[in-house]
Amino acid sequence: MPKPSQLVSPLFTSEEELQARIPKLAYELYEQRKRQHGYDREDWFRAEKDVLTQKGVR
Repeated sequence: MPKPSQLVSPLFTSEEELQARIPKLAYELYEQRKRQHGYDREDWFRAEKDVLTQKGVR
């Protein structure tokens, strides 16, 4: 099984950069929902999935 550091897409310079994109996208999703509360986990998981699949990590 690959190490987590081996899962980082070549489009990212580091795992930290990859992890920094997830909360930014989650917040963008929150704002798109007109800051409606109660969907934080949904936004986070969607952001995580979008970032990882968009960059070919998963």
